[in-house]
Amino acid sequence: MSIIYTVVARGKDVVLAEYNTASGNFPQITRNILRKVPNNISITYTQGNQYTFHVINEDDFSYLCMTEIKFERRLAFLFLQHIREAFLEKYAESERRDAIQYALNNSFSNTIRQKMHQFNTDPPDKLMKLKTDLNDAKNIMVENIDKLLEREERLDILVKKTANMNTMATNIKKKSTEVKRQAQWRSIRLKIIIVLIVLIVIYLVLSIICGGFALKGCM
Repeated sequence: MSIIYTVVARGKDVVLAEYNTASGNFPQITRNILRKVPNNISITYTQGNQYTFHVINEDDFSYLCMTEIKFERRLAFLFLQHIREAFLEKYAESERRDAIQYALNNSFSNTIRQKMHQFNTDPPDKLMKLKTDLNDAKNIMVENIDKLLEREERLDILVKKTANMNTMATNIKKKSTEVKRQAQWRSIRLKIIIVLIVLIVIYLVLSIICGGFALKGCM
């Protein structure tokens, strides 16, 4: 049970930042949702029995996350509140209003990543939800995504999850070993070059002292 994808957008089609922990076609589905989500609303869209899309739209900005269906809805909206607060704190209104497509991705995607990791591994104490306006899940609208999207926009959600941690650890170890070997080889080559340069300098000095390259004056 986890948050898979998060996006912050302005208006109906300007994606400012996003982050995902898997690959698939859900960004395309998300774009369709953003174009049709009502203004100033908190809503959950469900599709099938695997994934849900949670959205907070406020002042022409949308904060959306896609989760596995068993991920608690109130926790999803608490996560979106954290994303919203971090976004508003990080950027002045002029930056938020004037930013073009993906202009804030480099500077905000890492914040999204950190928040997603926090909520996926060690979510805040659930008592914190009592401090939010979204504590009562009954106040959040829930609709089937098929009611929102046209027939041609309805797509089965395809999600290819990232490799498990053991595979990732193995790959990282292999890359680390390869980098280490490359560094050692560069070090050896540098030492060989330095030795050759020193030998050449010594030979040139001796040739000057001994009256020529044949070094006859020193024999």
